[in-house]
Amino acid sequence: MTPTSIQKAPLDLVWKDEPLASAWADGAKNWEKLAAQYGLPEIVGRPYVEAVVKIFGAQVEGLRLLTAFQDGEPKVMAIGRRKNFFTFELFQPSQVPIGLFLAESSVQLRESLQNYLRKSNKGALQLEIYQVDSKHFERLDRTVTIVESHYIEASYLDFPSDYEDFFSTLSKNFKANCKKQRNKLESLGASCQLRVIESAADIDLAMQLYSKLEVSGWKLQQGTAVSEASGQLDFYKVLFRTYAKEGSAQIVQYWISLAGEDRLVASDLCIVRGETAYMLKTAYDESLGDHESLSSLSPASLMHQELFRYWIHERNVKRVEFYGQTMDWHTRWTKQQRPIYHITLFRSKVAQVVVTQIRRVVQAVRRLTPNR
Repeated sequence: MTPTSIQKAPLDLVWKDEPLASAWADGAKNWEKLAAQYGLPEIVGRPYVEAVVKIFGAQVEGLRLLTAFQDGEPKVMAIGRRKNFFTFELFQPSQVPIGLFLAESSVQLRESLQNYLRKSNKGALQLEIYQVDSKHFERLDRTVTIVESHYIEASYLDFPSDYEDFFSTLSKNFKANCKKQRNKLESLGASCQLRVIESAADIDLAMQLYSKLEVSGWKLQQGTAVSEASGQLDFYKVLFRTYAKEGSAQIVQYWISLAGEDRLVASDLCIVRGETAYMLKTAYDESLGDHESLSSLSPASLMHQELFRYWIHERNVKRVEFYGQTMDWHTRWTKQQRPIYHITLFRSKVAQVVVTQIRRVVQAVRRLTPNR
């Protein structure tokens, strides 16, 4: 899918800059309308943003809801805050893989937000926009007042209409390894089951089991695990309860039964809307390496093999979005990638020079200040 076609940006915009806490009740309606109108991904849709605002927004001071109107109709929206005395930045918690802004096109994004800086936020010299998806916003030409920086490559996967046609395109080594693992499980007398949890009544338990997988592995040490301590467990519970009510939540589980024991070995947190599946998080049982008969298994690979078959044939999924940095396991399933990037917009050429000089002074002071 190509980014939205570039159109001339409207410069006769009227901006509202309001505290997010008090403005969201009415602003959410405009947000939902714009997200649907511009065909932007579900992860910047109203349910997702409301979960972010509820769990993480309350912990951040000074969040603002920006809305640009033209002829009384909302055209651009963003959530942000003042970072320092010369910078306004968009709100970007780690749980949101792309920026919290809505705009019709790349040109409108650039022109309208520079319009905001010049006319409605006279105290800021620059505006930081994080994690811009090149699928929806074309790369901008670099100028004195616009700076782009590459962030990550994100993977995605386009399915054919038949799973076997898709699986046949994967590498011989990967297919052979999947077959070898299944043969081993069969020789052990083990059985495997894919479970897709969609009911709102089952979300909390499924999320607790998912969290248990993550906190037992490397993600806990990195501080990225879905846990109560990090606040992420509450966030994903709120998020998936909301999507479950409309039939879009899927907590995928892969169970192995061996010697009378049922063991959860892998799990995914997914949102499925229309023909697109958004794979938000993946976890697996890292303790399998201590289990002699199961140590060579890749449970996530086995789970995704069955999940992709289910999505293609039972849910008519055409695309999977692996938002986030491309991982090695993504490349076993797809070679399709696209860049996610950051944008810095300056109020003017003079503002760019001033900000550059400020940064040089700050860096010089830091070099001269002894570490404490």
